[in-house]
Amino acid sequence: MPDRGDDDRDAVFLGVGKIMSAWETIEFELSRLYSVFAGDPDGAAMRDYGKPTIARLRLDGLSEMADKFFIKRPSQDDEGEFLSILTSLRHFATRRNEVAHGIVFDTQPITVFSQNFAPEVRGKPQYALIAPYYQIKQHDDEGMPAYAYTSRTLGELIPAMAQPFLRLERFRRYLLGEKSSTAPSKPSDQQEKARRRNALQRRARRRQRQAR
Repeated sequence: MPDRGDDDRDAVFLGVGKIMSAWETIEFELSRLYSVFAGDPDGAAMRDYGKPTIARLRLDGLSEMADKFFIKRPSQDDEGEFLSILTSLRHFATRRNEVAHGIVFDTQPITVFSQNFAPEVRGKPQYALIAPYYQIKQHDDEGMPAYAYTSRTLGELIPAMAQPFLRLERFRRYLLGEKSSTAPSKPSDQQEKARRRNALQRRARRRQRQAR
């Protein structure tokens, strides 16, 4: 829980707008990578990436297209880098959804927030982005919101999201063989474990499709 919200609700709205725009920039780059995997760089395949209406399904589609690509062009290092980027972006997709479906609200009347506020802001309007009450999964058993974003925490998300975006862009350029890009670094132990786990899951999915 934050120790204060924002005095001005517009500061939170501005943060929300920046996050949404930043995520769409990432989605655009994901569509470009999808088109590379599909063998149609920056072509009509970009629109195929956008057909699913849910980010999770778009990322699933990207993963399936990557499977086909790496079967034709196997590389543990390349696949490990892709899986590491994808895992990071799945986490940020969840954060994006919280921001997209949150509501800017004066949290001062909500005891679970106000009891944690610094003394100098108590009794004053303190705005934050929280989950509306109808989103049952985003509240605890007592009905309290599971998250609260202030302009400060929203601002911290922007540079955090930039890191996987830059890796994503560099990876796409590397696959295209652009001289200005470098090969991905050797996967860490965590990345390697993720690669192996996802490889097993992909093989299981392929066996299930073949069984049908």
